[in-house]
Amino acid sequence: MAGLIFKITIEDTHPPVWRRIIFPELASFQDLHDVIQTAFGWDDDHLHIFSTQELEIVGEDVDAYKDFVMEDIASVGEIFHYVKSMRYIYDFGDEWKHKIVFEKTMENYNEDFATVLKAKGENFEEDTGGIWYDVHQTQAYNIDTVNAKLAGMHFTKVSMAERDRKMVKHIFEMKENYNKFRQLFRQQAEDLLKKLDKQAEEKQKSVMHNMMDEWSSFCKGQDKAFVCRRAPQKTSREMFMCLTEKEASDYAKYLKISEDELAGREVRNVVAETLRLHPEYYLYVLDKHDITQLQKFQKFEENKKYQMAFDTVGRAIALGLLSVKAPEGTQASYLFPASDFDEIFSSILNLDWKKICKRIQDISAKFEKVLLSYGMIEMDAFYQIFTNAWGEQLSKEEFERYVYWHGNFGMHFKTMTHAYTGEKFAVMCDMDAVSIVEKRDKYAKNLPYRKFSAKEMEEIATYSSKSDECWHMLGETLHDQYGYDVEETEEMIDHLRKIVMEGNGVQELWDVFQDEESTLIEQVEMWQCLLNAELETHLPMLNGYSRMEYEKKTGTNAFSIMLFDESRLDKDIKRDTGLQKLPLKTQEMIYRAFFENIIGKDRIKALEQVKKKIQTENDGLNFLIGMCYMAIEKYSKANSIIEEIADRTQDESAFTMLDMMDDSLETAMYGNDYYYDEWDAFAGVGMNEPYQREKKKIGRNDPCPCGSGKKYKKCCGR
Repeated sequence: MAGLIFKITIEDTHPPVWRRIIFPELASFQDLHDVIQTAFGWDDDHLHIFSTQELEIVGEDVDAYKDFVMEDIASVGEIFHYVKSMRYIYDFGDEWKHKIVFEKTMENYNEDFATVLKAKGENFEEDTGGIWYDVHQTQAYNIDTVNAKLAGMHFTKVSMAERDRKMVKHIFEMKENYNKFRQLFRQQAEDLLKKLDKQAEEKQKSVMHNMMDEWSSFCKGQDKAFVCRRAPQKTSREMFMCLTEKEASDYAKYLKISEDELAGREVRNVVAETLRLHPEYYLYVLDKHDITQLQKFQKFEENKKYQMAFDTVGRAIALGLLSVKAPEGTQASYLFPASDFDEIFSSILNLDWKKICKRIQDISAKFEKVLLSYGMIEMDAFYQIFTNAWGEQLSKEEFERYVYWHGNFGMHFKTMTHAYTGEKFAVMCDMDAVSIVEKRDKYAKNLPYRKFSAKEMEEIATYSSKSDECWHMLGETLHDQYGYDVEETEEMIDHLRKIVMEGNGVQELWDVFQDEESTLIEQVEMWQCLLNAELETHLPMLNGYSRMEYEKKTGTNAFSIMLFDESRLDKDIKRDTGLQKLPLKTQEMIYRAFFENIIGKDRIKALEQVKKKIQTENDGLNFLIGMCYMAIEKYSKANSIIEEIADRTQDESAFTMLDMMDDSLETAMYGNDYYYDEWDAFAGVGMNEPYQREKKKIGRNDPCPCGSGKKYKKCCGR
């Protein structure tokens, strides 16, 4: 085996006391301990430990306080493959600290023992209090005597078990990733400081930006506001000259103005000129309603009060067509058209603007379907999916102009650029894009996007796809079990869907309902709905795949993909532990048993096997099994399960289930039209009426009407 050369120094010694040794690569740390004892003249009367920041290598008499391996099975070479140095402490009282530094490998070392190559300083006496006390060094160090002892210590090769080897590898890979993260964070911090410095130079908002803020403040969230037309003050070009350098650069990017067109020219001027040459670009931002509003504005008399839509004025300001002033206390904001407003607006109206608006609206609707399907998508993939799904003949430049100028600038969605890879993404406005990108980098950076057909994207956009079934089921649960009205249900579904689409786990969904009081059936149904939504919803961080689809595609367990924070789950299963608090593996078993078995009998069999495996009674699981028996009309079996839960917990929903089963049994026995077929003396006196109770139905927990004092279910209701 090869030899490893180490320099081992007793820490805090002045001058330093050290030994340079060569040691067989695959010998154990227990052997290295023996070599250090011999090389430094220790008596081996005390405990010792080897340690790095991440790992401890210990003997059988020492308690470890972090991840550890045993010194007799770990070879020195296996550990020093990951580290360059470590510490060896001898005598936990005197605490003699030795720093072991790896220097190099000698491939041609064929000996099975260690050798001291060089030494400096004498040995120390033991039990003298350690280096900080009045210690005494022993007689002169004799390297030949030491090496003679070492030559008689023959070592065999050792190797860690596969489990320990994987653990060690994982520990040090985590360290490497942490170091990379620190380096990345440091670079990110430096980039941020540069960005902040640049922003500090542009700290003052542009005049155009301030006008937008002023108009927004004046409207106070209203869709319309009063305005008063005033005489023009600036041309459209002069308005664009008020943009900051960053804003002007963004306009150029959104309009797809090339570097050649910008070379040596003022960006603001080029932006104004581009819009003047291409009046159709105004229609990427202005819609038909805006055009109608601006046509009316052309006819406004100066110094008179009119109403205009908030959005129309805001867009016209951003396009250099209008400027605004709203003095405090005024009832109507002052609007100043650009002095060339009529000329520019006429050039827009001279186009077949209705046809252009319709075309833009059509492309926008298709963009929306793509983004509703993916949530967030990388720009090249967006282009390919869009053109393939609808056969659109758009050049890449035209497509990007639609994305940036119509989509982003028009605030239909937003775009972002990855800080380190330079990838560009389109993302829904309300999505946390930064968080999604971080998760995507972990799970799907090199995964091709899931392919949706135009029909599938249409279904997703109208909430009629197969993947939306889980959300419809959740909506029914919110409405039927929790009493939400239609509007409240829609708002809650949108809120929960956003949480899921951003890659958050199921506990974040449960947090939304933490203040809701719920019965057992509500808890069980909500568990089914929320977990199913998490696993079946198409996710941006997985490039459009759901967790279950990702599992089939990559082999990665769907339940391991940021679905649970295990620290928030119960470690032990108790009877009253809610399904949502059960250990991850248990929830996975229950979920797969329920959702992967469509036939009722198979589903019950699978759930019973889970129950047997966890070896603990659990109300949530038992209730779910009872519901499954009820679904296949095994009412007797369902009744015995639910009744036991009802008697013990007094849960309202359990009694409701029992009453439902009573009604179902009654219907099964007599039907809805119970009557006598035979001749009866009372025929025609109501005996052919459908069966109805003359008195209010007696509940199972109500006092028995016979007067026994017992509950009905324990007396005449048996």
